[in-house]
Amino acid sequence: MDKHVRVGLVDDKAVNRNSIADKIKQFEDLDFCFIAVNGHDCLEQLKGLPMEKIPQVVFMDLEMPEMDGVQTIQIARSLYPQVYFIVLTIFDDDDKIFEAIKAGAHGYLLKDESAITLHNSISSVTESGGAPMSPAIARKAFEMLSKAQ
Repeated sequence: MDKHVRVGLVDDKAVNRNSIADKIKQFEDLDFCFIAVNGHDCLEQLKGLPMEKIPQVVFMDLEMPEMDGVQTIQIARSLYPQVYFIVLTIFDDDDKIFEAIKAGAHGYLLKDESAITLHNSISSVTESGGAPMSPAIARKAFEMLSKAQ
């Protein structure tokens, strides 16, 4: 990536926010523009940002109090269609994968991904409209699709 990419993060657990933030901060071409603690907080923070400060990529947890990640993605995608939402979760069950994709998620990664994998996923969505997935998630998605035939 030759220019800076603005990144947002939504997760209700401080330990996860800190771990993911530490991974993102390793890269000089990534700038954090906000960190939210749940879906409501995310939407409020987005609403308060000028257009040039809106994140290009938001990492979104799924299981959160008040408003979960799927609901947040559904609402935020309609308000901010230019933002890429990548689910970052510990859950790899079929229903959650399907719900997140239907809500408009652009990728689905597990929280234990390396810093370079997170960076590559940001590059993938911003540069080529890719759909990054952890290998375990991709396998489940393929299994789900093959059963749907």
